[in-house]
Amino acid sequence: MTTNDRENPIKEILLAIDRDSFMEGLKTHTDLLFGPSNNLTREETENYSDEFVDLFFSLIQSGKMDFENEEYRSLAHLLENIHRKILLRGGSSELLFRVIRFLQSTLIDIILSQDHDYPRGAMHYIVLLFGQLQIQTFRNYQEDRETAIRTQHEELLALATPITEIWDGVLTLPVIGAMDSARVLHMMEKLLLRIESSRAKIIIIDLTSVSAFETNNVPQLAQVIRATALMGAKSILTGIRSEIARSLAGLDLDFGDTEICATLSEGLKSAFNYLGLAVSRTSDI
Repeated sequence: MTTNDRENPIKEILLAIDRDSFMEGLKTHTDLLFGPSNNLTREETENYSDEFVDLFFSLIQSGKMDFENEEYRSLAHLLENIHRKILLRGGSSELLFRVIRFLQSTLIDIILSQDHDYPRGAMHYIVLLFGQLQIQTFRNYQEDRETAIRTQHEELLALATPITEIWDGVLTLPVIGAMDSARVLHMMEKLLLRIESSRAKIIIIDLTSVSAFETNNVPQLAQVIRATALMGAKSILTGIRSEIARSLAGLDLDFGDTEICATLSEGLKSAFNYLGLAVSRTSDI
């Protein structure tokens, strides 16, 4: 080994191990990758092992020791895909981390079996590399999970804020479930956009199906109503239960010319009257 080789831990690894010995070490102990479950088949494990070795040696041959280069990202991406497959099949992150530890220990065992005195730099780099791969894989998993949770939350908000145009210029917003601060703000944003696109003149906000209403959200509800007024729309509140009425009465808030009706049906009649429409029953034939 030359002095220049010893100056670069990656060069030391190339001198200490070759692809064939690495693959032989992996295939000899393939069963250790399965654990108590069968989240990865033997064929998949062998294919992933081949791909991992190819990418690992591409990283080593690049001579780059940082964890931002293309070769490292390809290696991290492979582990991320394996992780997703394990999770989709009902497995846990523990299996992937066991795979990473196994790959690391296999590399170290092969290097230690050589009849050469290799500096600690090679070992140090391998430990850093696999530690970084574990961190990167877990970080990507957390980001994917947070994105999924955020998407589900947005979808639930959309489903719980169904705005319907029941007549030209008349929108209904039945509020379903609990009303919290985030919900009220989302409701206002979606409602204002719908008023702008449909040029609505009347908004009927029905609170019949509200399961929980926090007193500190009443000012935000008033803000929603004032915002709709600024957009040129009249608000009608319907379905106010006794506990909501007490919350509204206990606060000195200005709801403008908001009309309050006991039921959605009465709110619809009021909306039609405001628009100068007459609603009547037809006689049975």
